[in-house]
Amino acid sequence: MPGNWGLIDLETPNDVYMKPSYTNPANDLQLVFSDEFNTDGRTFYPGDDPYWEAVDLHYWATNNMEWYDPAAITTKRGALEITLSQKETHGLHYEGGMMTTWNKFCFTGGLIEASVTLPGANNVVGLWPAIWTMGNLVANQTLDGLPRAATVNGDPQAGGALSYLPGQRLSRCTCPGESHPGPLHADGTFVGRSAPEIDVFEAQVYHGRDPLLSKLTDYKIRGNPPTGQVSQSAQWAVNLSITVYVADSD
Repeated sequence: MPGNWGLIDLETPNDVYMKPSYTNPANDLQLVFSDEFNTDGRTFYPGDDPYWEAVDLHYWATNNMEWYDPAAITTKRGALEITLSQKETHGLHYEGGMMTTWNKFCFTGGLIEASVTLPGANNVVGLWPAIWTMGNLVANQTLDGLPRAATVNGDPQAGGALSYLPGQRLSRCTCPGESHPGPLHADGTFVGRSAPEIDVFEAQVYHGRDPLLSKLTDYKIRGNPPTGQVSQSAQWAVNLSITVYVADSD
C-alpha cells in the first residue's frame, strides 16, 4: 500500500517489532499493527482511513450527555486528540468522539499497548475515557423473535426475555440447514459466539455524595472527597439476570 498506510506504521521503532511475552518470556510476540499518529491533521470520517473510523451517533446505552462526531477527532503534536466541547448538536449540549476499528481491523489474541494522556482533573466528575476491545460477532441478540430459546427465561423486567434486541441470531442455537457464520465442534454442534468486551482501562472520578452514583454497582468505589480511579474488566454476553458467575482461585 503506497504511503504510510500499512498495518505497521513506518515510524514505529524497529526495537518493538518483537518482544518477549509477559506470560512466558520464552515466547516472542510479533507486532502485527501499530499507529503512531505522528502525522498532524488526520481525519477519521468514513472512508478516510483503512483501519480507523470515528462514529457519528449518540451512545445512549450509557446515557452519555454528548453526541459522538468525527469532527471531534484529529491528530496533533504526535498524538490522537479527542475533544469534548460544550456545543448544541443533535438535541444534546456536548460533542465528543469515539473511534473504532470495527470491521476494519480484527485480531484473535495478543497484547495491546497504548500511551494515553487522560483528560480533565482528577477531582472533577463527568468524564469517562476508555480503551476497550469488542468481539466482532455479537450473539446475544435475536431476529424477528427467533430463536425462541433466546427470548424466554431471562430478564423478569422484560417479560422473561433473554434477549429483546434486534440483531444477529444466537449462532449456538442455529438449526441444521440454516445459515451459520462459525465452525462446528467435534460432535457436530455449532460453536457459539459471545460479545466479549475486554477493557484495557476505564477512568472516572467518583464522588460519594453524588446522587447519580447511587446506581453504580458495588465494584465501583465511591470517593469522598472525589477520587480518580482506573479499572480493568472483562465482560461476556449473554448476561442473564438469573445467572451469576463467581470468579475464585479454583
